[in-house]
Amino acid sequence: MRTRTAAASVLGLLILFCLPAVARAQSADADGDADGDDTPAWVYYERAEEASRFDSPERDYAEALRLYSQALTVQPVYPEAYVGMARVYRAEGDTTLAERYYRTALDQADALQIPDEEYALQLELAEMLEQVGRDREFRNALQRVINHDPVFAGEGNNGQRRAMRERLYESGLNRVLVLYRLDFPQALQAHREYADYLLQQDSAEQTDLAVEHLLFSVVEIAGRAVDAIIDREFDYQFTSVSDMLLTAQRYPEVQRYLEEMDFLGLVLRLAQALDEATPDGAAQAAAGIRHEVQATLSLQR
Repeated sequence: MRTRTAAASVLGLLILFCLPAVARAQSADADGDADGDDTPAWVYYERAEEASRFDSPERDYAEALRLYSQALTVQPVYPEAYVGMARVYRAEGDTTLAERYYRTALDQADALQIPDEEYALQLELAEMLEQVGRDREFRNALQRVINHDPVFAGEGNNGQRRAMRERLYESGLNRVLVLYRLDFPQALQAHREYADYLLQQDSAEQTDLAVEHLLFSVVEIAGRAVDAIIDREFDYQFTSVSDMLLTAQRYPEVQRYLEEMDFLGLVLRLAQALDEATPDGAAQAAAGIRHEVQATLSLQR
């Protein structure tokens, strides 16, 4: 098991006791601390990021923690600095402190330079919680991200969610992809991971819900691929999964995106979930998906 270095441990204790005092330093200038240091917080942050680069043989986690702490002394509301500290402690195997700093960063999420980073941070925290066996909290962290999906969780869009589900069982995946587009990629990974969690529960009700999460993932990815193809072929119209995959081969960046998203594997996972789903039409929808996959593979040979 990885353990923290002595220097990192000492700095961690100093940070724990000193950070509350940071809030009392509100009178310090935003670009400098009360001791007259004119160095902006972002400079300390960038130096800390360089010192904590996980892929660098010269990384120095203790120095990184010192610099993140200095950035927070200058600018107490700085969620990116708390994230940096969380990642350092996670890399050193201290999940207790890592969780504390992830949650502090999320408490300050309104101040993130890139607002959508909040969802990525929720997923980082969820992944760590899963790794240490805290399944309930892992599930809750994923659910918090999914709850921001306006179509899946929004009260005013339940009609579209229901229609997508019903269309899948009545007419198959291709028809769903002809009719619907989604635009909330922030929840994509949460949908996928939550579906995996549900499928492990060995419950018909949970399996039916997993189908919905997988369907949302497939529609999100396919929609982005279709839009990218249309940018290159203005008259392109989606007709089937197999046609989209074959068309994507003409555009390396589109094909690369589909491969990175493991689109084909995700579609097959949807078919497997449909095999265990209870609604009428589930088996037929699964068969239609496998037909599309086979058509794609045979034409690629």
